[in-house]
Amino acid sequence: MPGAPRFPPGSRPRPGRRGERGLITLEWLLVVGAIAGLAASSVVIVQQVLDDHSEVPDDPLVRMLEADVAAAWVAAEAQAAFDDNPGGYDTAVNQSFAYRCDGVEGDYGDVVAAGTAEWVSPAGQDGVPSSDDEPARCTVDPQPNLGA
Repeated sequence: MPGAPRFPPGSRPRPGRRGERGLITLEWLLVVGAIAGLAASSVVIVQQVLDDHSEVPDDPLVRMLEADVAAAWVAAEAQAAFDDNPGGYDTAVNQSFAYRCDGVEGDYGDVVAAGTAEWVSPAGQDGVPSSDDEPARCTVDPQPNLGA
């Protein structure tokens, strides 16, 4: 055929079958999808391993330390409220902090002995601010034989 390109013998490209291009694309999509799935499952497995190793055991002494920190936080907030406005620190405000101190006992009932929450008002026993008043204090006692 005149004008047709000539190829050396044996190097002539063979015409592909129709529809083979779609299969090749589908195969690549499956390979890419499998790799993405494998990567995602690897991330999940690594995350689970890290979570398992980073958990803190439910040690009762750690829980008691958390209870002490919560009690100290209540006292610090009460002292700050008193220092900001000693005249506005009335019985109702003091009672709300006393309830919060009692709440620490309830929140950490698994490690705090019942009936041990003690509240000391920053306004003193008489409720009137004076120079001999103690700072606010919320304390809780551990249950007997805790951590033994």
